[in-house]
Amino acid sequence: MIAIDYENFSLVSGAKDKSFIQIYSRTPDPGPEFIEKYKNYLANFGYDPSKIKDTPQDCQALSNSQLAAMMSMPGMQRALTKQFPDPFTS
Repeated sequence: MIAIDYENFSLVSGAKDKSFIQIYSRTPDPGPEFIEKYKNYLANFGYDPSKIKDTPQDCQALSNSQLAAMMSMPGMQRALTKQFPDPFTS
């Protein structure tokens, strides 16, 4: 975690060599000004803003019934509570 304000954004590094960074927003489409602001901020931490790629956020949000159906799928509760079978005992 590089920075977070708990209301608007967080900046998360996924690699020690600075090859992977994620800019999160509470707003699904924060706009180019938001992205540019945090790309420039990340330059202070050694990230190259020109190498930070935008990830489209165009996926469809699930309705409550779709989410309930997904959550009732076999194995979902085990996965959410990290109750995975031990691959070395099978």
